[in-house]
Amino acid sequence: MERYRTALRATESILLKLEPLKTKTNDELASDPYLKDIVECNLEVAAQACIDIANWITSMQHIKKWLKDRNCSG
Repeated sequence: MERYRTALRATESILLKLEPLKTKTNDELASDPYLKDIVECNLEVAAQACIDIANWITSMQHIKKWLKDRNCSG
């Protein structure tokens, strides 16, 4: 569980770092490849953290269902 709390905090941190850049236009990002790479990389890390958290939630739901079904049948 702590791993996912850490992932959530990291995602929040990334989004806060990107907050000042949300006013940049597509043209500005296209003209600055370093800035574009920074934004893309941070968004990719944040998205992957969200996917990891979603996978964990799904796994927990499957485990809970399996335990419930097991208790009901035995």
